Amino acid sequence: TSATARSAYGAGTIRRVRDTIADRELETWVVADLGASMDFGTAWCEKRDLAISAAAAVGFLTNRTGNRFGLVTVQPSGLNVVPARVGRTHLMSSLHRLTSTPRAGQGQIDLSLALARTAAIARRRGLAVVVSDFLGDPDVWGPALRRLATRHETIAIEIIDPRELELPDVGMLALVD
Repeated sequence: TSATARSAYGAGTIRRVRDTIADRELETWVVADLGASMDFGTAWCEKRDLAISAAAAVGFLTNRTGNRFGLVTVQPSGLNVVPARVGRTHLMSSLHRLTSTPRAGQGQIDLSLALARTAAIARRRGLAVVVSDFLGDPDVWGPALRRLATRHETIAIEIIDPRELELPDVGMLALVD
């Protein structure tokens, strides 16, 4: 940005002052929840597809010269870390890896472990994006998210399906847990 300032040496002298903010060398980390609850979807697509689209949108928006993109996926089987690297090729391969990850199956995910791992490997201040349905206990993953947010700019993207908000009026329904 540029601003105009009057010089103290002359009343009529105008000098240009440029105040630069570096927008390169940004390190972006996406934490993607790929648990079993993300394989649910009734409207237009599954929640998993929306999570992939959100990660791709963040990746393409931050993909500039010198910016780095990293990915942490969390499933019941464990964590998968793609180190932060520069370039569109790396971004595309990271997104391909995200889309080709097999379905989770049964089991719970540990979102707090993924957030703690991201905080540990993201050494430089940057952008952290958490894409999840946040269905677990907030007392478990909440402190890890707050610790991550103390060092990095953090965006939490909650993926919800319209059918999760209210049940349709279908009469008596037998549910099994």
